[in-house]
Amino acid sequence: MALIGCTLGTYGDIAEELAKKKKTISPRVGTPISLLCASTFIPSTSEVKNRETYGENLRIMEEFNRDKEDRISTHTDVTNSTVDAIAPGIRNQLHVFRNVVNPTIKDLLDKINYDLQNISNQPISTMEVIEWDLPTPYYNDKLEDLSSRYSEHGTVEVNLTDIAELPSSAEILELFTTGISSLDDDINKWLAGMDENYLPNLWKKVFMSSESLLRIMLDKDLGQANALATYLMAEKLVTHEPLNCFKVNRATFTSRLGAIRDFAGKYVFNNIKKNKDQIEKNVLIINIIKDKTYVHSVVYNEWLNSGGSVEILLGNMLSNNRITYGKLLLDNAQPLINKWNSYYAIEKQVRTNLQISNIRQSIEKNFITQINEARIKIRKNESCDIPSLEECDNIEKLFKQEVNRYGGFNINDLPKAVTRLVCRSRFYKTNAETFLTMLNNIINDNPELPIFEASTVATINYISEWVLTQVELK
Repeated sequence: MALIGCTLGTYGDIAEELAKKKKTISPRVGTPISLLCASTFIPSTSEVKNRETYGENLRIMEEFNRDKEDRISTHTDVTNSTVDAIAPGIRNQLHVFRNVVNPTIKDLLDKINYDLQNISNQPISTMEVIEWDLPTPYYNDKLEDLSSRYSEHGTVEVNLTDIAELPSSAEILELFTTGISSLDDDINKWLAGMDENYLPNLWKKVFMSSESLLRIMLDKDLGQANALATYLMAEKLVTHEPLNCFKVNRATFTSRLGAIRDFAGKYVFNNIKKNKDQIEKNVLIINIIKDKTYVHSVVYNEWLNSGGSVEILLGNMLSNNRITYGKLLLDNAQPLINKWNSYYAIEKQVRTNLQISNIRQSIEKNFITQINEARIKIRKNESCDIPSLEECDNIEKLFKQEVNRYGGFNINDLPKAVTRLVCRSRFYKTNAETFLTMLNNIINDNPELPIFEASTVATINYISEWVLTQVELK
């Protein structure tokens, strides 16, 4: 009752406002609403003095029009006839919206999204800052103690040869147990973060191929890890019984493994010393290669705490004279940040313009593909929502006009844009755009609402919109 009271009150307010402005709402001649009005007494605006009078008139009309046994009022008869006439048309419209228009739009969106799937995920810039650090065991004093005995070893290259077969993963892992608990913990943490194929692949390089051990130690990505793993395996093998997978006699085994251990041990020790020296001297930037800046993780964290930022390093990569020292970077922080911000803004605009162009090209290409598919169906006399080849040509013409009229496109606005373009060209003879726009707005505003309920609300709103087209203000 509260809702009815509110509605009557609203109608009363509207009536009062219209009366003040000497305006009336009248049905358009020849519309279903005009027929209903012709069969019903409706007080004119001038007769409505207040809300109570209006409400009383409504009560009288309701009483008059209520069916009494076998009597049906003229208004009720016209209402039933109107509903019978209109309902099939509404149902047919909704059927077309849901089963023809909407699937066509969805198919077009799927094809466009397939074309554009990588555009929105591409970064504005490929420049990046990469933190570098030694494997965890390198920071353990026990590893430094073990490897220090090889610090004076020469740098004579070790040429590897095939001396073993591939043992089981468990046998390889056993070689990384030193018996020093703190070091073993660090080794286990390090290996847990490595790819499961890392150790088998390294074993093949060191013990099953003709390879340069120096090249393995100096690998740009895994050099320090290779040195550590090779040293630990060789150390364990030399000091314990060799695994059954080795194919050489004891003398050859001892000679080969001793050379590998000594060489790898020296590189482990050198890596430890170099790392300590870099930290002590606050060497921030290890290297700058093309669009990547490699920074020492330990020094980098301290530098960030002192006021450093990624933007400074990115701006530094854009400079002709690149700075490698952390303090000097901080001294030139603002100019470098400005350089990066300017570059980013320009690149972002370029990417936006490219995105707009790519979206439009994809929409046009895939829409024409749909129309060409329709042409094929028409030529084969197959069922199609487009009646003729001439209509296909007309739809293409309308589509091009709408695309040119639409303006800029973007990823976030894509569903709305495609709905508008398709409805105003391929389905220009229907009210599909009105209904689907209502439905999408209801879904967006009420995401928790089930789709069938959202569709019901959209249908009610759609019918209300249709009714409003049948009245005019005079």
